[in-house]
Amino acid sequence: MMKFNKSLFCMVLTLSAQGLQAQDSEGMKLTSDGRFPMVEELCGLVIGDAFAKLTMLKRQNGSPMSEVMADALDADKTFGLSGTMREMVIDAYERPRFSTKEHRERAVADFANEWMLSCYKAQR
Repeated sequence: MMKFNKSLFCMVLTLSAQGLQAQDSEGMKLTSDGRFPMVEELCGLVIGDAFAKLTMLKRQNGSPMSEVMADALDADKTFGLSGTMREMVIDAYERPRFSTKEHRERAVADFANEWMLSCYKAQR
């Protein structure tokens, strides 16, 4: 069973947030084609590969929701994520827990992809 590494997750979020801090007078600085910089890194690395996968992995492994929610609330507060991680935990725990390794792995991958898709759509 993979353990959630809170310090690693915080480091990933911090590095991603630092990349997103270049701002113009209206907030987020856009690239020449009108897109946000680091969207792929934010959506893919942070949302999908870090917290979404770990959240669903913990859910599939039977971790208590209260433990996972505590990490999510810390991340929301630390990084000003407006409840995004909290919503992710709720979403994970509303889904079924599977008994076979294959189904658990598929649930983790599907969950991460759904959250990445949602992130990319929000950046349009």
